[in-house]
Amino acid sequence: MKKLVIFSIVLMLTACATPTEEVVEVLEETPTFTIDTATLDVPYASYFKATNPWIVIEFDNYDPIVLELFPDVAPITVNQITSLVARNFYDGIIFHRVIEDFMIQGGDPTGTGGGGANNNITGEFVANNVPNRLRHWRGVMSMARAQDPNSASSQFFIVHANSNFLDGNYAAFGGIIQGFETLDAIAGVETDANDRPLQEVVMKSVRLLER
Repeated sequence: MKKLVIFSIVLMLTACATPTEEVVEVLEETPTFTIDTATLDVPYASYFKATNPWIVIEFDNYDPIVLELFPDVAPITVNQITSLVARNFYDGIIFHRVIEDFMIQGGDPTGTGGGGANNNITGEFVANNVPNRLRHWRGVMSMARAQDPNSASSQFFIVHANSNFLDGNYAAFGGIIQGFETLDAIAGVETDANDRPLQEVVMKSVRLLER
């Protein structure tokens, strides 16, 4: 089993410090994850690899979701996501579109569904001449996009129920390894006519994990 810890240090500074006041370094309490991917019964298990990056999405009101990303499947997409995560891009962003038995979608800093990062990336899927064979099974993470096949930037979705009609048209690039209960809970929230949760589902933080 692999034990994963997010390491972060916060410096707490007292305002208007005098020479006699101390600067106190406080180590944040950090979550620990013990996940044996060899025992996971998921249809994308064949994509697991010891060198794949892992990320964790943390919430205030839900348990974390931990995902493994598959750079062998979609290297441009994984690089985009990990670069954004490393910049804390996703902190405070909501899941703005939720459809039970389909998917939960987030990653838009405007919260409207029309925003994204400053750059777009190549769509790594079969219809865009990229041989991505990862299917949209329950738990798979994939990139949202506009009609332009190369319009994805930061928005992603996590599949709640098998949605294989998306295969070949969206860049699937990872999958849940812990947190299916949270996926189910978010997918079941009450939404308005535009599939927007009535109570915001906020990603408190999204971090890369040391493996």
